[in-house]
Amino acid sequence: MNLDSLFGFFDHHFLRTTESRVKIAGHLSRTTVEHLQRVKFRILVRHLARHSRFYQRKFRELGINPHKLRSHADLGGFFTTADDLRNNPVEDSLCA
Repeated sequence: MNLDSLFGFFDHHFLRTTESRVKIAGHLSRTTVEHLQRVKFRILVRHLARHSRFYQRKFRELGINPHKLRSHADLGGFFTTADDLRNNPVEDSLCA
């Protein structure tokens, strides 16, 4: 199990509620919190790339490889706008 998987497991099983996050946060170093945030970001981006037609299309149009993203800074100027949400079918954004 690599470190990302370990952090993902820890987050999924022990940090599911706000109360548990607040309780544990005081015991984690800033570096650990930042690493957890990066892991969660990568998990989210990969989930979007697999399950959201909207993000699949946007990543393809912008030449973004979701498996190479390490942090939000790697997205450059890409972000989802209100117009994106209005001008695309809601089904394309769902990740069921």
